[in-house]
Amino acid sequence: MRAERGVRARVMVLSGEALAGSAWREAELSLDGGIRVRFIKAGSPAGEDFFSFSSIVDLGFRVPPYLDAKEAFAIRFGDRTLVIAPGDNPLIYSREEFEDFTHAVFEALLRGRPAFFWGGEEGTGWGRGYLWVVGRGKLLLVGPTGAPVLSFSSVIRANVETVGDKKAWFFERYTPTGVATVYVHLPERSTRLFVLRYLARFLGGAGYLPNIADEFPEVLKDITLPPISAEEREVLMALMSGIDPLELPGMLRMESRRVEEIYDRLIKKGLLRLVGIRKIVEPTPLAEASLKLEEGEADEKG
Repeated sequence: MRAERGVRARVMVLSGEALAGSAWREAELSLDGGIRVRFIKAGSPAGEDFFSFSSIVDLGFRVPPYLDAKEAFAIRFGDRTLVIAPGDNPLIYSREEFEDFTHAVFEALLRGRPAFFWGGEEGTGWGRGYLWVVGRGKLLLVGPTGAPVLSFSSVIRANVETVGDKKAWFFERYTPTGVATVYVHLPERSTRLFVLRYLARFLGGAGYLPNIADEFPEVLKDITLPPISAEEREVLMALMSGIDPLELPGMLRMESRRVEEIYDRLIKKGLLRLVGIRKIVEPTPLAEASLKLEEGEADEKG
C-alpha cells in the first residue's frame, strides 16, 4: 500500500488533556507496528519518533479549532496525541495518499478483531467471526471461514439491544434476497470505539450511527453532520412532522421530480433512507441529530 511506503504530512505532537504542544513540523510517516514519524527540516532528517498501535486510546476525533488544521487527523496514545494533516503544496503533499494513510491506520487496528454474530433464530447460538477491511469504507464482519456475514455499508437501521448477557448491536441490512437482520457483539470496548470512528470517517457518518454510539458521548459530539440547504431542511422537517412522502410535493407546492431529487441528495448524505418503492423514505437518526444541532446553534446565537 502506498501509505505504508510513507506519506508526507505536517505533524504536531501534543501532551496532556489540554492538548498543549509545539508548532507544526514536517515529517514522513510510515506504518511499522505503529506509526513511525521521521521529522524533516530544510529537506534533511531531523530525528524520529514512534507511536505503537498497542497504545492507541482513540483516533479520528475533532481537534481544537485553535490548531488551525484543516483535514487534521488526531490519534491519542496515552498522554500524547499525534495530530497529522496534509499541507497545501500539491508538489509535496498528496491528499489522496494522506487519506490512504489514515485508512491504513484504521485497517491495522480493526483487521482480525474478534466479533460474535447471531441471526436471531431460536435454538441457535452465537457464531464467532472477526472484522475485516477490504477497501475504503468497506468494513466487514466475516465468519470463521472468511465468508462475509455483514457489510456495515449495507445497514439501514441499527439499535443497541441486550441478548442474554451480551450487549449487541442489532442491524437491519440489505441482502440480495431482501432485508435481513443480525445481532453483532463486539466484546472489546476499544473495538466498538474504533468501529464507530471508522464509520463516522469513511461512511459519511452512517445515518444509523447515533443509535449505537450512546456508549461514547465523545463520538456523538464529533459526528460530522452534512451541511443541508434551506430547501433540504424544509423537506426534512416536513417528513419528521409525519407528512407522507408521497403527499409532500403537494403540501410544499413543489414538483414531484424536484422533491425526488432532494430525496436523492438527502439519501446520499445519510439523512434519509428508502423504506419502499416509489421514493417512500423516512429520516434517519442522523437527520434528527442534524436538526437538533441547528436548533442548538440558533439558540446560542440568540
